[in-house]
This record gives sequence, structure tokens and C-alpha cells, in this order.
Amino acid sequence: AEVFLAPRAYVYLSALVVVIAVLVIFVEPRYAERHILVWLTLCSVISSMTVVACRGFSSLVTQAASDCAAEHCVDDVLRPPCSQTLAHWFFWLLLVVIIVTAVWSAYYLNKAMQFFGNSETVPVYYCTFMLMSIVGGALVFNEFETVRGAQLAMFLSGVVLAILGVWLITSGRHSSPAPALSQS
Repeated sequence: AEVFLAPRAYVYLSALVVVIAVLVIFVEPRYAERHILVWLTLCSVISSMTVVACRGFSSLVTQAASDCAAEHCVDDVLRPPCSQTLAHWFFWLLLVVIIVTAVWSAYYLNKAMQFFGNSETVPVYYCTFMLMSIVGGALVFNEFETVRGAQLAMFLSGVVLAILGVWLITSGRHSSPAPALSQS
């Protein structure tokens, strides 16, 4: 939980909220039906919040067995069982964030699939989701703290190659909207 209290986590999560608000209020109404990246960027930004929340939630779940076994001392204070995991408000906040952001991101992914079709949406979403998840994890959990020049170059090369591969596979395809469902 202390990772989420770091200034870099506040800055990242605040920036996400601003980006989501700008996309939903200004960009989506004007451009979403013409540009696949609008809904997929929204979906990926929201999904990166899901990824960050899942990582924090899973670490609390793995600590629950030891935390709930008996009373224990934290910072020279005797704590009751489960006080640092299941009985902590942050555990439940992360669960709510996971559920809300997962459903919310699926909404935008479905909208993109309705307008642009699966063969265009899925590969582009793969790239945007990968990028936003990497950025989210790197910033909130400080994952690149120990990465040095050659490692970072190899990592970035892998990301570029993955995106280039998806682009090569999907280039030349024309978007074909999903057929409308008939209402009977």
C-alpha cells in the first residue's frame, strides 16, 4: 500500500484522471467514430489503472495469510489480525477500482469493435494496452529503477518490434465495421 502513497503514484493517477476526462469530454464526441485510437486509448488508459490496482490487490492477498494468522507488531504497535490486509480500507478500494475499471475499459473496447471490427481493433488494442501497462507499472512501482542503458535499450527494442510486428500484420487492412444486430 505504501507504493500508492508515493508522489509518483499520485502524479501518475492524477494524470490518468485528467487524460480520461479530456478524452471523454472533448475528443470522444468529435473523433471516436472516425479514429480507432480514441476508444482504444481510453480503454488502455483505464486498463492501466486496472493493472496497477490488480498488482497492489494481489500483493495484499498474498500477505493476508500471514497478516490474519495472529496479532502482530507493526511500527512498534500491536495490530489485530487482518488489520493490514482484509480489514484495511485500501484492500476494498483496490477491489472496487479493479471491478469498475475492468467494466469501464471493456465498454470502450466493445465500442471500438462495433465501429472498426475485430481484425483492426484487437491488434491496435494490444499495442496501446501494452504501452499503457508498461508506463503505469514503471511509474507507480518504480520498475525501471535498476534498469541500466543496455537493458533499457533491449527492452525498448522489444516494445518497438512488437508494435512494428502488429503494424506489419495489420497494414493494408481496411476497417470493416461489425454487422449491425437486427432487432426482432
